[in-house]
Amino acid sequence: MEFLKKIGAAKINQDDGKVYPTAAGLLMFGYESEIVYEYPLYFLDYQEHFDETTRWSDRFISSSGEWSGNVFDFFFKTINKLSEDIKRPFKLEGIYRVDDTPVHKAIREILLNTLANADYYGRAGVVVKKYKDHFSFENPGIFRISIRDAINGGTSDPRNASILKMFSMIDVGERAGSGIPGVFSVWEKEFGLKPEYTQKISLERTVTVLKLEEIAQRTSENCPENGEIAQRNDENCPENVVRLPPNCPEIAQRTYLAIVENRYATIDELSEKLEISPRTVKNHIALLRDKFIKRIGSDTKGYWEIKNDDSV
Repeated sequence: MEFLKKIGAAKINQDDGKVYPTAAGLLMFGYESEIVYEYPLYFLDYQEHFDETTRWSDRFISSSGEWSGNVFDFFFKTINKLSEDIKRPFKLEGIYRVDDTPVHKAIREILLNTLANADYYGRAGVVVKKYKDHFSFENPGIFRISIRDAINGGTSDPRNASILKMFSMIDVGERAGSGIPGVFSVWEKEFGLKPEYTQKISLERTVTVLKLEEIAQRTSENCPENGEIAQRNDENCPENVVRLPPNCPEIAQRTYLAIVENRYATIDELSEKLEISPRTVKNHIALLRDKFIKRIGSDTKGYWEIKNDDSV
């Protein structure tokens, strides 16, 4: 309780002396069923749109009852989805892998700004959409400063400052007034594009769009043929383990290495380890199957055969 009070998630009521959650504490750590008592229109929605024949390829919402539905958990569930197809370099600091990039940081910054500037009493809720060539972030409420001032930096007036403060305690988000300018700098450098901000005054709604080249090639044509497999010789990697070249999707590479570590892993076990959906695991295994791996036996009791330089 003392911890919650110190971070601004709870406070003592002067009338009865009891401790109650603050608005920020309720949004960050409460359950959706509790949050809607204070914010009747509260709604968080993540969608993936990769298949034109369906309304969405993947989706989760705060009211499903399958998870807490709060802002804190939504942030991490969503950021994992948004960044899972963005390539990460293989880099080690000592024995620890460091795979954060400016692009990943920029995506986190925009998502955090979306949640911290949302008017949770407003209509339609927070909606984050992932497409093949762009991300879209929508939140109820408009900027409390001009967009020009936000882009220029140095000025900040977030609607939910306590939410920003709590995230900053775990090193998520830049200092006040520097986040959006940093995103603009990264996006122009990496993609030659500027983030797009639209404010719908009549609906009191802000839409942010991050355009980019098609996210991490999703078809087998981008996964190299067997002859292009490179032996993994660097000192940080196990011996006799082959590595997929960098132009193969990053998730496919992570999936491959997870299978190398545990050849009896099931789809659900890989999904849990990699923190991605079983469907995403299956899609990337399809890129690897027969070229680099082969399933021997059933999906639950079988194992993976790893093809090496001698077998390809």
